[in-house]
Amino acid sequence: MSTVVATLPKVDLYCRFEGAVGIHGLAAQAGKLDKAEGDVAAVRRRLAFSDTESFAKAHEWLLDLFTDAGTFEIAANHFGRRMLRANVIHNELHVAVGEHERRGVDAVEAVKAIDRGMEAAVEDDERFLSWGQILDFRRGTDPAAAVALLTRMLDAELPNVIGVAISGPGEVGDAKALAPLFEMATKAEIGCVVEAGETGDGDAVQEALDIGAGRIVHGLRALKKPDVIAHLRAHRIPVVICPSLEVRRGTVRSLATHPVDRMMQEGIYVAIATGHPGLLEQDLNAEYELLSKHLHWRLPVLQTFANRAINAGFIEPRLRFHLGRMVETWDPRR
Repeated sequence: MSTVVATLPKVDLYCRFEGAVGIHGLAAQAGKLDKAEGDVAAVRRRLAFSDTESFAKAHEWLLDLFTDAGTFEIAANHFGRRMLRANVIHNELHVAVGEHERRGVDAVEAVKAIDRGMEAAVEDDERFLSWGQILDFRRGTDPAAAVALLTRMLDAELPNVIGVAISGPGEVGDAKALAPLFEMATKAEIGCVVEAGETGDGDAVQEALDIGAGRIVHGLRALKKPDVIAHLRAHRIPVVICPSLEVRRGTVRSLATHPVDRMMQEGIYVAIATGHPGLLEQDLNAEYELLSKHLHWRLPVLQTFANRAINAGFIEPRLRFHLGRMVETWDPRR
């Protein structure tokens, strides 16, 4: 089915920009910075992970590779070309602006550079690709600093900034501390996302809903809380899952035991995403293929998920209609 799946127009709603760059590009950047891990094999070893702790260490190292606007532009150009080859028609990139600011990188310039790199990739290709950027803040970020940075971003009138997100491990209560960030985003009419519920008992998902999240990433432990399930279902809050990432981090035993089917049976609106396609060394095509193999999903189901992602995206109506038509008129026999 791989050739057919590759032709299906797809939407990726949760793609961490720093974790989306290919291994070869990361190795080249590491070499420029005179890091010891300046070759592909060394980078693979450095970025290997099997649980949330080793993932956090790999991600910290990864963030250090993005040192200036030029780095972001080059990475975005490579990423855009990869998305076009995978027939991804819309991507919502999470950019760790708070962490980059902490490392001395001007986050406004980084976001501008990502747009330039993506635009250059699209200009050189006849295939369609739209994108938006979601400003990502780690749990534990000082709320005043987060609001100040979002204010700068909004003042810069960056056209592709479509949302803010709270991510990373932490305790219940950490996301609530950043509620002022979501209040400002809501007033600015941009989306709010929380990464929650990959582990724990579902309280983090409830907290995300309490502060106004319009989308949840992972959300697996929502199944432990009937009240949370009811809220997600009643308000049609999308839950974006990243099956391969969740298996690699050890929060799900295997793709065959992934709770996505149960989530759908409970009436939760589920979309599929990659999370960190560069670190996983696979794209959205591979994600769909694996789900097809392990959960026995066929083409109509995969097409349904492509449509679900469009409906769950922070997408303006005219673009949403265009993307929907691309999926609806897709003919696997071509």
